[in-house]
Amino acid sequence: MELYKLEAYTRLSLEIEFKTYSNDGILLYNGKLSSKIGDFVSLTLKDGFVEFRYNLGSGAVVIQSLQRVQLGRFQRVVAKRYLKDGLLAVEGQENVAGRSQGTLNSLDLNDNLYVGFVPGFSKIVALNTGVEHGLNGCIRYLKIDRREVNLRYPSSKEILRSYGIRECGGNACSAIPCKNGGTCVSLEQKTFHCRCMDGFSGEKCEYKADPCSSNPCGDGATCAVMSPEEFTCKCGPQKTGKFCDKPRKDLSDIDIPDFMNTSYLELPTLQNIKHAFSMEIWFLARSPDGVLIYDGQKLNKKGDFIAVNLANGYVSFIYNLGSGSANITSRHPISLNKWHSVKISRLRRQGTLKVDNDTTIVGKSKPPLTELNLALPFYIGGVPNTRYVHQDSGVKKGLNGAIQKIILNGEPWVRFVSKAVRVHGVRNYKGAPCTPGACLHGGTCVPRLGNHLCQCLGKFTGKRCEK
Repeated sequence: MELYKLEAYTRLSLEIEFKTYSNDGILLYNGKLSSKIGDFVSLTLKDGFVEFRYNLGSGAVVIQSLQRVQLGRFQRVVAKRYLKDGLLAVEGQENVAGRSQGTLNSLDLNDNLYVGFVPGFSKIVALNTGVEHGLNGCIRYLKIDRREVNLRYPSSKEILRSYGIRECGGNACSAIPCKNGGTCVSLEQKTFHCRCMDGFSGEKCEYKADPCSSNPCGDGATCAVMSPEEFTCKCGPQKTGKFCDKPRKDLSDIDIPDFMNTSYLELPTLQNIKHAFSMEIWFLARSPDGVLIYDGQKLNKKGDFIAVNLANGYVSFIYNLGSGSANITSRHPISLNKWHSVKISRLRRQGTLKVDNDTTIVGKSKPPLTELNLALPFYIGGVPNTRYVHQDSGVKKGLNGAIQKIILNGEPWVRFVSKAVRVHGVRNYKGAPCTPGACLHGGTCVPRLGNHLCQCLGKFTGKRCEK
């Protein structure tokens, strides 16, 4: 549905009553002409949350509701903006506020307002709104500033044109939501379930065959869908490989894992880091670019995540709690082929980064969200496929180097390679400080960044157990 453009140069008030049968969809969108990047304002549903977004020219503000809306039930939402400040009020929830960065404070729109969907849906609209679908549901009330919009088409003079609009039905199946020949079954609470034809899957039968349907993984392995076309096998303790069909090598002799750009360790999702955490990593890099750690929430390049990367020799701590990323970067590049310490910490939105003995750098993620919610495996030294990492993470290639030690929340990880559920291309590091002959008479070399200690056997003593 297309209406005249919003007059929202300095202020805007939107009030809408709607119900939805899907977790994603566009309620309202007004921006520049569809082929141009610039100011915009949108009200959408994303993963079941209501999102109010606007861009005044200094970057998009994303204000997200604190709770998901209920499918199949009418609800009232109010979104307001005055200059740089925005407010989102969802019926039955606490209000959420946001503020645009930079100096610009006016919203300059030159295209019309679209309700429910944007014709000729472009990459720019998808990037601005964060969703790729129109609304599957009903809108019964719309108020712009102090004016109630007449939504009765074609009698309304406020509606310029409309496409695919029908009277709001009594059940979710009236909108014919199922694709590819799927059969819609109306459920309680006015939601629906699609019974898909063979070879299709998804909430609306929108995806082709489940890539795990052929049981590609070896005995004892679990197949997990990465996308409609791809899968990953989660191996048991004795197997490895893409299909978990290869015997796993004994990893007990790997004291310090060495990574070669495409290597990685996959461990279970990080725990006890929702509100706060601290981590220290001792590492050596032979190349100025690569990932040290990564953990995320989703496989669609969105959601919460944390990452520590090397880019041109600079160390970056990047994280997102759901309302905008923080990027905290070291002031100086590291030296290659030398051991370094990086310490990161996070308390709600605030994060810190300290490399070696340099000063601590502080940064903050964008408001209002303050919790880190992770669901994917924790990766060290690399990731299986950069296609699925968050678009803001900066993860582009794996580490060419070694990781000597990891300390999480004050607890050292002892032989963390043995905790990995998947190991790819990792070997034992051989080099300083524990070079051959570093400790004599059977003494054990314990690395401490660029130095080492010798744990001597029997009556031997001395720095190198030489006495």
